[in-house]
Amino acid sequence: MKYLMNLSALLLILFYGNTTQAQLDAIHDNPLSDRIANYEISANLDILTKKIDGKLILNWRNTSNDSIYELQFHLYMNAFKNSETTFMKESSGGQFRGAKQRSLYEQYGEIVINGLKAGNINIPTSKIKFIQPDDKNPFDQTVISVPLNRRVAPNQTISVEINFTTKLPKIIARTGYANDYFLVGQWFPKIGVYQNGGWNCHQFHAHSEFFADFGTYNVELTVPQEYKVGATGLKVKETSNPENGTKTHLFRAEDVIDFAWTCSPRFVEIRDNWKYVDIIMLMQPEHAKQAKRQIEILKASFEYFDEHLGRYPYPQITVVDPPLAGLNSGGMEYPGFITVGTIAKMPKQIHISDITVAHEFGHQYFMGILASNEFEEPWLDEGMNSYLESRICDAFFEDKPRLFVCQPNSLRHRANYVHSNQISSAPSILSAWEFPMHSYGMSVYSKPATFLNTLERIIGRETMDNILRKYFEKHKFKHPTSKDFIAIVNLETIKTHGIKLGKNMNWFFDQ
Repeated sequence: MKYLMNLSALLLILFYGNTTQAQLDAIHDNPLSDRIANYEISANLDILTKKIDGKLILNWRNTSNDSIYELQFHLYMNAFKNSETTFMKESSGGQFRGAKQRSLYEQYGEIVINGLKAGNINIPTSKIKFIQPDDKNPFDQTVISVPLNRRVAPNQTISVEINFTTKLPKIIARTGYANDYFLVGQWFPKIGVYQNGGWNCHQFHAHSEFFADFGTYNVELTVPQEYKVGATGLKVKETSNPENGTKTHLFRAEDVIDFAWTCSPRFVEIRDNWKYVDIIMLMQPEHAKQAKRQIEILKASFEYFDEHLGRYPYPQITVVDPPLAGLNSGGMEYPGFITVGTIAKMPKQIHISDITVAHEFGHQYFMGILASNEFEEPWLDEGMNSYLESRICDAFFEDKPRLFVCQPNSLRHRANYVHSNQISSAPSILSAWEFPMHSYGMSVYSKPATFLNTLERIIGRETMDNILRKYFEKHKFKHPTSKDFIAIVNLETIKTHGIKLGKNMNWFFDQ
C-alpha cells in the first residue's frame, strides 16, 4: 500500500508539474474504499463560449475475474445535445428541470472526445461507438463503448488518457450556466461500473441520477481571476496566471464517486465548522443573511446522522446557493458538495430551503457513502433519505413556528402518497425510467419514506436505529442493494422480536 501511495504521488507530480509533495499529502491515513476509478483532470473554463477544455488520466482497476476487452463511459452532457435524446424525450415535452423550449445555442450541451489513449495505445475516435443499452434510441449519445487492443486481466489496472471538450448548456437538470454563475456537474467522461460479468452503464434518463465506483480525484480548474470556486474535496493550491488573467485551483478528493464544481464572481463565502468538518457556504450577496439558518439545520443534520448512522468521513462540505436564474441547479448532491436555493427574505415560518439542506446533506450518506445504484433502485437512496430527512426535520422544527409543511414533517410525505392518483400504479423497486408518467416522485420519495416510517412503528425506533447503523457500517463505500437492506432488517427484527412478527419481514416488503 505504501508503494502504491508513493507511486500515486509521483504520478501527481508529473501531472501537475511543480506541485510539491506536501500539497499532495493524503487526506485519509488509509483508503476508505477500494479506489477502483482514480482521476487526474485538468480543465480550463472559457466563460464566453461556455466551453471546458479538459484532459483526464483515469487509472481503472479490474476487480472482477473477467478479462475485459472493452470500456464503457458515460457522456452525460450529451443528454442536452438536441430534442431527440432520451433525457429530452422523457422530460414531459421538455419541461423537466429547466428543459423548456430555448434557443438552439442555449440548449446545446455536449462532450466531444478529441483524443483517447488506453494503455499507451491510441484509440482512433472512429472506433468509439455510441451505444444505447436501455432504449436503443439512435439519437442518444450518453454512453460510449471503447474497444481495447489488449485485455485488462483480473486485478490489472489500465491507464486511460482522454482529451475532451465540454460545452455547457444554459442551466438545465442541475448543470450549466446562468449569466456569470456556473454549476458544473456530470461534465467529464466517466467510466461505468463493471459488475456481475458486464458493464453497468445506463443512459442519462429524465428521472435517474448516477452510479459510479469510488476513487480519488485530483482536479485542476482554471477560471477567470475574479471567480470564486467551490468543489468536491479540499483545495490544496491556488496559482495566479497574470499573463492571461486566470487563476488555477487544485482540488483533491478521496474515496468519492464523483466530482462537481461551481464558480462565480458574485459568491459571498461564509465559513463555519461542525466538530472536525469545515463548512463553506457560497451564497449570493442578496441571500447572505439566509446562511445562518442553513448552517443551523446543516449542523443539526450532522449531529443526527453522526448519532443514528455513523461518522461523516470527509473533512469539509461546500453548500452552494444558486442565483434565481440558476435555480434549476439547486437541490442537488455530490460528495462533499450540495446545492440548495433560497430567496432574499424567506419568512422564518417557511422551511423549504431548510428542508432542502437536510435532504441534500442526507445524500452524503445515501448515495455518497452508501453508493447504491440510483438508476436501478432509486428508492434506496431517495426514499431512505426522505425518511431520515423527515426524522431530522420533525426533531429540528418541533419547537419552531411552521407554515407550509405538515406537523409533524413526516406527514408531508404521507400526504403526497395518499393523495396521489398513482397510489397503486407501480412498486417502488423499479428502474428509474420504468415508472409510469408522473409517478416517479411519489414512488421513489414519498411512498418509501412512508413505508419506512410504518416499519419503524411496527418494530420500534430502537430496532430501526440498529438497522440503520448496521446497514451503514456493513455497506459504506460499497454498492448495497435492496436485498442487502432487507437482510439486515430481517436479522435485527428477529434479534429483537423473535418470530412474533414472522420468520422474517419479507411479507412487509412484498407489499
